[in-house]
Amino acid sequence: MRPRLAALALVTTLVAAGCDGGGSPDGAGHERTRDTDGDVRTVDVPLERSNSGAGRGRSAMRLAPFDSCDAFLDHVRSEAAARAGTGSLDGYGYGIEFLAAETAAASATAEEAAAEPATEAPAAGDDQAAGGTAGTNVQEAGIDEADIVKTDGKRIVTLSGSVLTVVDVTSGAPVETGAVALPDGVAGQLFLVGDHALVIGNGQVPFDAPLDSSDAEASLVDTATVGFDEPWYGTPAVTVVDVDLSAGQPAVVSSLRLEGWTISSRLVGGRLLLALNTAPRLVDWAYPQSEGDVGRALEANLDMLAETGHEDWTPQYELTTDTGTERGDLVACDRLSHPADFAGFDVISVVDLDVSAGLPASIDPSATVGVLAGGQTVYASPDRFYVATTRWLPAELATESAASSDVVAWGEQFETELHAFSYDAATPVAYVASGAVAGSLLNQFSMSEYDGFLRVLTTTGAAWDGANESETRLVVLAEDGDRLVSVGEVGGLGRGEALYSARMIGDRGFAVTFRQVDPFYVLDLSDPTAPAVTGELKIPGFSTYLHPVGEHRVLGIGKAATDEGAVTGFKMSLFDVSDPAQPTEIATWTMDGADSAAEYDHHAFQMIGTTAIVPIREWNGDVGRAGFNGAIVFEIGDAITEVGRISHVTPETAPVSDCRQIGIDEVPVDSDLSWMVGNPGSLLQLCGPDAAGGYGDWYCELIPFDQFGNWFGDPARVIELLAGLGGNEGSRLELCYDGDNGWSQSVQRSVVVDGVLYTMSQTALHAHTLDTLTPLGAIDIT
Repeated sequence: MRPRLAALALVTTLVAAGCDGGGSPDGAGHERTRDTDGDVRTVDVPLERSNSGAGRGRSAMRLAPFDSCDAFLDHVRSEAAARAGTGSLDGYGYGIEFLAAETAAASATAEEAAAEPATEAPAAGDDQAAGGTAGTNVQEAGIDEADIVKTDGKRIVTLSGSVLTVVDVTSGAPVETGAVALPDGVAGQLFLVGDHALVIGNGQVPFDAPLDSSDAEASLVDTATVGFDEPWYGTPAVTVVDVDLSAGQPAVVSSLRLEGWTISSRLVGGRLLLALNTAPRLVDWAYPQSEGDVGRALEANLDMLAETGHEDWTPQYELTTDTGTERGDLVACDRLSHPADFAGFDVISVVDLDVSAGLPASIDPSATVGVLAGGQTVYASPDRFYVATTRWLPAELATESAASSDVVAWGEQFETELHAFSYDAATPVAYVASGAVAGSLLNQFSMSEYDGFLRVLTTTGAAWDGANESETRLVVLAEDGDRLVSVGEVGGLGRGEALYSARMIGDRGFAVTFRQVDPFYVLDLSDPTAPAVTGELKIPGFSTYLHPVGEHRVLGIGKAATDEGAVTGFKMSLFDVSDPAQPTEIATWTMDGADSAAEYDHHAFQMIGTTAIVPIREWNGDVGRAGFNGAIVFEIGDAITEVGRISHVTPETAPVSDCRQIGIDEVPVDSDLSWMVGNPGSLLQLCGPDAAGGYGDWYCELIPFDQFGNWFGDPARVIELLAGLGGNEGSRLELCYDGDNGWSQSVQRSVVVDGVLYTMSQTALHAHTLDTLTPLGAIDIT
């Protein structure tokens, strides 16, 4: 049951009175700060200051609903008219934002997940998904996230570029059963629901250009454009394509086009929630170029505003099926709300669709809810859908929202607005409450809900600015009517540092900040009114993704670094948190000059049981002969043990040349040639007068000896160096660049089905036994 603030009133009163059992004389909160040797300590803070982490005034932000389209139109026209001569439409010094930022989400109850058609989302933090199958790595159990590969245990569906491929895996070895090319701007990520793949992509198309519905089925199935006209660049649109997989050969059967830009989406059972950001279509808005233009711009903009209708400000949709095309408002006007404090003209729409049998036959505007605000990050719990927006604050608002009174003169200040939506099996998504916290979010893992309380980690200030000292804080929010209000917080994490990763699971939390060393923090979240930092560990390097391993260990994925903070390559850290007061790093694994997609995309990481699969790319191999590029399999126990490596790169694909490659050990560090041979994405070769030259399909730039003066500061020395390698006046240098740079063969994802590990790159899907890594076969997927 979701807590009510009334139930917390006695606790809050006791804390405010200094009766929290912790001996806090002034009561209401605690704060972490650093003493003279840099260690973090907890101090008591006054009530008004402990509540300031949510931002005074704006922390109580609430939304007001519109009761009609006329009321909505009056509101946006009035707000826009107030800015008609300023050249700014969002109130924060910028013009209309036509694109939204990254991630977002949605969810349903865990009970629904069990009853609805199965999806592949494994339990977050579980060591193994049911039946020995591990699909997309997600944040929360039972809440699926869109990805480029999905499996239902019998087949794998991949999305590489614009090609969707269906692969049968019932025999272990991958067998392609069909593929379909999707239109440009459609392919992005997908969900798998029964016999339907739902592909969601962002593009820019002329929204007012109707789909060709003269032969809707033929247009959808047979044309390369799914009926779209030539794109007009300037109108963002989201397209959801329904691909039927039941007949063997996949076929596009319907498409839904939405005006705006996807923030993110979530799927639980057969229910898809998609967060959309839509900017108004005021393409004729006049921006004054000088003081003399203000009057003319004002008059022109007021005239234009008078002609606008609600459809110019709200998202529209177009649904095409085999029976024809329907168009209309995506969200009804009485399902729109606006904050009391102006938050811009963008509309966040949370679209709620039953996709258990593919895209629906019709769109119900009353099943979508909208907020007149921008959206950037989304987190989904089993019964709440949170959309967050981080905004830069002008000086006067920054002063009011400062997170801590002992941090002064901050040059940059941000605030994160939060909007909560609910839904259940019987009703569509609905707006619940709003609030705001000081600072900016890192990503979706900065938010987590437990027992009805939303925990939010934000960073205020800028770590790169010594006069703008940063600080990370955790704020716990609860619903109070239509407001999200702070009930507890702890601050002082990473003073002067940036937040690099966060993970909150149940009543525990973990955070990593970094500037020179990596403080790994352990947080006790068992009491929402008094969260606390219980332990801190300082080590070189930092983690950008944290993954729970069992009950008392956390695996960190990130960067190795020197004691001075210089990054040297890739690092995995295994933390023991069985003693929350004394976390320890019990094992590490590093690779110099390497990185991993899992550092910035948790979908690239995979773990089943005690086995972790990590894509890794080594950049410091020999020139022209790159280092390792693939996935490495690890066993995670008391140590991090490398089991084996899988690569999609084969020796046969290496180009050959009749020129002589120049190695990095053949060139002095202070030579003009050192930057050429030291670049991992290029190679330098010396070609004689009769050499054909070239290096496979790489692009090679020719540098004859007589042009050295245009390339090098000391051409005579370069000629002398090359003479020692066999060069002469008739020779030439070729600087060759790998256009692909190995990306197409880099492992992007991995899934496990019945003990078989499948790794996916842009061009291929490989199968190996998980226990011995014995190859079982590979297929092309482009």
